[in-house]
Amino acid sequence: MNFFCSKLSYRHKIWIQDVLSFLVLLFIFLFCLHPPLLYELQQPVFFKGGDFLKEHLVLPGGLVDYLSAFFSQGLEYPLLGAFLLAGMIWLISLFTRKTIQILWKVEVHTLHWIPGLLLFFLYAGYEAPLSLAIGAIIVLMCAWLFLRWAPKSVGLRAGLYTLGSGLLYWFCGGAFLFFVIFCAVREWIESKSPVKGLIYLLIPAVWSIIGPAFFFLVFPGKAWVNNLPIESSYPPAFARWGMFLFFPLVGLFSFLITPFLRFQKKRFNFARSSFFAVGTVLTILVFCVVGLIASQSHYTKRLTLFRAAEENDWETILRLGRDPSLANPHTCVQVNRALWHTGRLLDSAFSYPQTAGLVGLLPDKALCLEDQEAASDLFFELGLISESLHWGIEYMEIVGKTPKILDRIGVIYFLKGDTETAKMFWNKLKYTLQGNRKAIKRLRAVKEKDLLEKNESFRKISNFMPESDFITQVNLTDRELSILLRGNPENRMAFEYWVAYQLIEGNLGSLWTNIDWFRVRGYKRIPRHVQEALVLYAYLSKLERLDLLKSYVDDTYLRRFSEFQQKLLRQPNKSLAREELKKEFGDTYWYYLRFKKQDKS
Repeated sequence: MNFFCSKLSYRHKIWIQDVLSFLVLLFIFLFCLHPPLLYELQQPVFFKGGDFLKEHLVLPGGLVDYLSAFFSQGLEYPLLGAFLLAGMIWLISLFTRKTIQILWKVEVHTLHWIPGLLLFFLYAGYEAPLSLAIGAIIVLMCAWLFLRWAPKSVGLRAGLYTLGSGLLYWFCGGAFLFFVIFCAVREWIESKSPVKGLIYLLIPAVWSIIGPAFFFLVFPGKAWVNNLPIESSYPPAFARWGMFLFFPLVGLFSFLITPFLRFQKKRFNFARSSFFAVGTVLTILVFCVVGLIASQSHYTKRLTLFRAAEENDWETILRLGRDPSLANPHTCVQVNRALWHTGRLLDSAFSYPQTAGLVGLLPDKALCLEDQEAASDLFFELGLISESLHWGIEYMEIVGKTPKILDRIGVIYFLKGDTETAKMFWNKLKYTLQGNRKAIKRLRAVKEKDLLEKNESFRKISNFMPESDFITQVNLTDRELSILLRGNPENRMAFEYWVAYQLIEGNLGSLWTNIDWFRVRGYKRIPRHVQEALVLYAYLSKLERLDLLKSYVDDTYLRRFSEFQQKLLRQPNKSLAREELKKEFGDTYWYYLRFKKQDKS
C-alpha cells in the first residue's frame, strides 16, 4: 500500500482517503445506525410557508435551526438519511482541511477527520440535531472563503469581517465563534499585531449586545451557545466538548506550527505515505468499531423497537421483545400491541417478559405521561378516542405539531362529528412535507362527505367507540374495557385485552364464568393461555365436572399441567424449581402465575 501511495500525488491521496471514509460512513448509517432512529427520537417539526420561517428569523441561529428542521425530514427515509448524515460529516471534514491548510500553510491529511469522528460519536447517540453539522459546515465554509479571498486592504477586510461575523451570528448563532477564532488568528499572524487579532475577537461582543437590544428575542448567553456542541447534554460528553475545543486548538496551534515543523523534520524521517496509510486505516477502523458497538447497544435496540411500532412492524417488535434487557413497562405495552395485531396475544403473551403486569397492558397515568404518543395510539385502537385525544394533545404541547399527531387529532374530531375542527388540523397538516398528500385526500373526502365510507379503519374505530365517550380520571382498568364491550361486542381488541387483564391479574373465576364469550364471538378454539388458566382454575377450585372442563380444554394441557405439578412438588426449593421448570414451562401461564407474578407482588 505504501508503494501504491508513494506513486500518487497529495491531492489524489486525500481524495482517496475522503471517498473511502465517506463510503464507510454511508454503509454504517445504512446498515448499523439507522437514520430513522434519529427522526424517531427527535421528531423534528417543519412547515412550509412564511409563518414558520418568520418564527426562526428573530433568533440568532434560527435559520440554521430552520434548515435543520427541513433536512431532518429526510431522516425518516433510510437511504436519504444515510446520504445526509454521511455527506454532512464529509463536508465538515472537507472545509476543516481547507481551513487548516490556509492557516498552517501545510498539507494535512487524517487530522481534518477529527471533527467528523467526534460528530459521528454524537450521532451514534441519536440525540444530536442536524443543526450542529449544518452550523459547522456554513461557518467553516465561510471561514475558508474569507481566509482565501479576503481583500488586502486592512480597512476593507475589517469591514467585510464585521459584516460577515454579524450575518453569521444571525444565521448560525454560537457556531459563528469558530469563524471569529480563525479570522482573528489569521489577522494576528499576517499583520504580526496582537492588537488587530484582539480587535477581531472583540467585534462579536458588539453583535451580542446590539442583537438582543434591537433585533433578537433572546438573551446573549443563550444565543452564544445556540448550535454549538455544548448547547445541550448530547452524549457522549467527550465528543461534545472535543468538537467544541478542536477549532480553538487549531487556531492556537497556528502560532506553533513553524517551530513544530522544524522539530519534526529533524527528529522524524518516516515516509509521508506511511502516515497517510496508517491515518486512513485508523479513521475507517474507528468509524467501524463505533458503528458496530452503537448498533448493538441497548439504546439502539430500544429505539428500533419503538420505531417499529410507528411503522406497524409487529414482527420486529416481537423479535426484540424477547430480549430481557429491554423489558420495561413501555416495551411491554408495545409487545402486547404487537401480539394482538398478529393474533397471538392470548396464545403467546407469557412467552414474553410480562414484567410490568397490568401497566404493561393498559398504561397508567404515570406511564402515559412518559410516552404520550404511544398512549394515544393504544387508546385509539381500542376505541377510547377521547382518551386518545387527551394524550395526543399532551404530546403536541410537549413535542410539537408532528404530521402523525396532527392527522390523529383531526381524525378523532372527525369521528366525534366536529368536522370543522378536523379540517383545521388537516389544513395544518397540509403544510408539512410528509402529510401534504394525506391532508389533501382527507379534506377532499370530507368535502365529498364520503370519508367514513372510503376508510375502513375509520369505520371500524367508529363502531368500536362507546355510545358516550369519556376521559378517565384514574388509571384504566377492565371496567373501561367492559364499557367498550357493552357498546360493541364485536370490539375484538377490547375483548382480548379484557381477557389478558384477567389473566395477568389472576382472576380465574371471571374467565370461567365468561368462557362462553369466545364461542359467541366466533372463536374456533379457546386460546392457549386461556385453556391453561381454566386447567389451573379447575385444580384450585376442585372442580368436579371434568367433562365440562374437557369441553373447553384439550387433553394436552391437562397432561402438561400434571407434569408441571409433579416437577414442582419434587423440588421444594423455589429458586431451583424456577430454573428447572423454565426451559419446559417458561412460556406457560402456570409458570407466570407461580413465579413471575409473585416476583412483582
